[in-house]
Amino acid sequence: MRQEIIEAAIDRAAVRLNPSTELAQATSLRVRRELDAVEGELERLTAAIASGGDLPALLRAVQEREERRRRLRAELASANRPGLDPAALKANLKARLADWRGLLTRHIPQARPYLSRSHRLLEP
Repeated sequence: MRQEIIEAAIDRAAVRLNPSTELAQATSLRVRRELDAVEGELERLTAAIASGGDLPALLRAVQEREERRRRLRAELASANRPGLDPAALKANLKARLADWRGLLTRHIPQARPYLSRSHRLLEP
């Protein structure tokens, strides 16, 4: 519960939750390329269906590509989501920690079971 350890953990969390702009752009570019490839595959599968190919196999392939396209679109939306404000995140976490500490110090008998339980969770 030392302040410097808590602040270091908050700093690491802020970095992990807020990827760099370069990483977000690279991820977005990669996903767009994959999405373009899947779109092309879907067009070719649709043409194969229209020309009378093996319908059950083609329909399964379309379903697989549709599911892949759905996942890629979700990943793209996530990559394009604005990053978190690290300063606001830190302030929020510090405020919550202060509230938690205050609650624990004002209600020691009620806090003991929670502290012992959280201590056991941290053991290897």
